[in-house]
Amino acid sequence: MRRFALLGAVALLAGCQAEDGAGPATSNAPASPPATVGEAPPSPNLSLPAPQSGGGQAIDPATVPQIHLALEPSSAGPVSVVFAIDRSKDNTPGDDPAIRISPEAGECNPQELRRYSFPPPNSPVFGPQIAQTGVGARDLPAYMALTVSQAMVSNGLATTLEETGPQNICTRKLWEVLTTPGGSEVLAGQ
Repeated sequence: MRRFALLGAVALLAGCQAEDGAGPATSNAPASPPATVGEAPPSPNLSLPAPQSGGGQAIDPATVPQIHLALEPSSAGPVSVVFAIDRSKDNTPGDDPAIRISPEAGECNPQELRRYSFPPPNSPVFGPQIAQTGVGARDLPAYMALTVSQAMVSNGLATTLEETGPQNICTRKLWEVLTTPGGSEVLAGQ
């Protein structure tokens, strides 16, 4: 079922154009959890729990997967972005399906990958520790978009955050699909 949910998310994203007028999610601050976080949209299948506020229970790290990121520069086209959700949290994202987005000509061009060999170091860009700071499903699209932009700049694949607009927007759209009730089966592993 997880494979079908991943295909559904890719199909939904394939219809999205990269430029929607919203612009890239940018900030001069490093990728970090937002200062205030609202409630996550209700979803029985969502594995990223809603942030707890004021004396609530701590987030159970066992329910939050690790998300890994890779950037693929290309001399013939734009930088592609690859994500994998490592449910086992053992830093082996290559064991899980991945999604590659390759923004070009206003399209995100998503592809489902059965496996992807993440180059070392393959440390996650999101996981239980970040979720415990208050980043929930509602915040994940903007968080991941900013993380991609900052990774591109820090790896010399762009000189400014504005240059990362297509990857930023497509990343945000992908994670919006994956964190909605219809796309949440991917994160929940069902």
